[in-house]
Amino acid sequence: MNKSVKAIVSIIALAAFTAPAAAQYEQVMENVLRNTDPAISGPVIVVGNGDAFSIPEPLIIKPETKDTATEFFPMRKSRIYEYEYTSSEFLGSRKLTIEYLDYSEKEGFLTARLTAYNRNTPWVEDYSVRFKADGLHATSSPLGGPRVEIPLPLYQNRSWTEGAYYNRVTSLKHKVTVPAGTFENCLRILTKIGGGDAGSAYRVYAPGVGLVEEALSAEDRQDHIRLVAIKQVVNL
Repeated sequence: MNKSVKAIVSIIALAAFTAPAAAQYEQVMENVLRNTDPAISGPVIVVGNGDAFSIPEPLIIKPETKDTATEFFPMRKSRIYEYEYTSSEFLGSRKLTIEYLDYSEKEGFLTARLTAYNRNTPWVEDYSVRFKADGLHATSSPLGGPRVEIPLPLYQNRSWTEGAYYNRVTSLKHKVTVPAGTFENCLRILTKIGGGDAGSAYRVYAPGVGLVEEALSAEDRQDHIRLVAIKQVVNL
């Protein structure tokens, strides 16, 4: 918990609560402030004789289920995502596509093909995404390489590390506008590389849509993709 917030909590607790209630109050408030949007994490209303209190409901806390992960990362065979791709490596904008080749709902396993038109000969890479208890794991990604695409359980300020990458869920109510349109109630994940000294990145997932934006700002390059269109190939 933030030190200034913790100090205020302690002062209120000492003034209004018995010792057991104060300890319970501080623990619950720390959990709430960690798992909810800071904008709605107060105020606390003390009622009765000081041993009872009310707290805001968590913004969103999602259980560890495949449906939670696929809400922001729909796995649909023969779906093609087309992105506008800009980079410090070339002038203007180019195209990047991700095609979902096959999907096994039983195994929670998706195969995909990434095609980046960032050179004379397009760069093509096949990779996979698999559902596990702690989230969706991808063997590659548009700008970030192997990573946890969607963590589980999913909640505001959820954080985890992957090697030199520190990740945090900064919002579950993010609003973003890209060439494909405006999307609300999006999941936004911020990544710091090497503690932030080596750069940072963020990515945004829209519910029912998937990845709509991703940006990377590293020491040696800057890349940015924004969703332009989604196509569903129908096999007759």
